[in-house]
Amino acid sequence: MTKTGITLNPRTLASCRGARADMVYFGSEFCQNLLPTPAQFKRARALAGRPVALATPLLTGNALAAVEAVLRAHPAGQGRLEVVANDFGLIHLAAGKYADRVSLSVGRVLAGYLKSSPNPFLAKFFREHGISRLEADRPETVERFSRFGRLSFSYHAAYTCAGVTRFCPWEKLWTGERCRYSCQRGARKLESRLLPETLYLVNAAYFTAGVKPGGGRIDRLVGAL
Repeated sequence: MTKTGITLNPRTLASCRGARADMVYFGSEFCQNLLPTPAQFKRARALAGRPVALATPLLTGNALAAVEAVLRAHPAGQGRLEVVANDFGLIHLAAGKYADRVSLSVGRVLAGYLKSSPNPFLAKFFREHGISRLEADRPETVERFSRFGRLSFSYHAAYTCAGVTRFCPWEKLWTGERCRYSCQRGARKLESRLLPETLYLVNAAYFTAGVKPGGGRIDRLVGAL
């Protein structure tokens, strides 16, 4: 049975009450300014009333420490915390120090980097780090990684990621600096005769229109960002 998910962050948490979804992704794959504190993550679990996964982007050292604080605060006896990781450092940390309380999913940004890696390397990487899931927003991503039998797939159909940046296009500063959360007002549509297709600016990333999923072991459909 295919389940549904929705992505929220500390600025949009209140909307989870009315959301029709089986689970919540809390945080962001595309901006470290939208990562939750341990207290915010605990509140999300209490408000959601359903499973909550921690979504994380590429991380600076300070952001990695902030994510570890959430992992450390998760009680080992409350089941495994699903963590969407786009950072090799976080994967190494979670698979080692927190292997008894975390299950790892490869995020969309990291999947883009890994897709050209040799199959033997990928098989070893997934196995040694206990990775059982991968996030995708393109049918070809699912097809590329479907040869690794242990992986299940979450498919994000709202937008397709075209690129991510650490220099915030909304506020003209580096992510990690003081933030006014301008991006939370909604996606910004970018059109130009120089662009082959319309781009959407969401968080600190650029997207094209979403693509419907194809085949493969997709057992979760995720909406919004």
